[in-house]
Amino acid sequence: MKIIAIQDIIDCNQMLKEKELAFKVHIRDACGKQSFWIESLGNESGELQYKDMYQALDAFFGERGCKISFSEDKINFWVG
Repeated sequence: MKIIAIQDIIDCNQMLKEKELAFKVHIRDACGKQSFWIESLGNESGELQYKDMYQALDAFFGERGCKISFSEDKINFWVG
């Protein structure tokens, strides 16, 4: 399992901002197992914004050698 650093999350949130995607990623770290959740920052986050955000997250973490696994609601995710 790859460990995601706080700086990675800062960089990820900066990337989302640069792509004008109104979302923010947060990290949880409990007992050595990391998980992440996605916060929508605006009411205008429609279906297309979510699709673009999921693609951007896949690319961002893919560049770091990680694959994302989303929860059923696609608000929480893990990297492996």
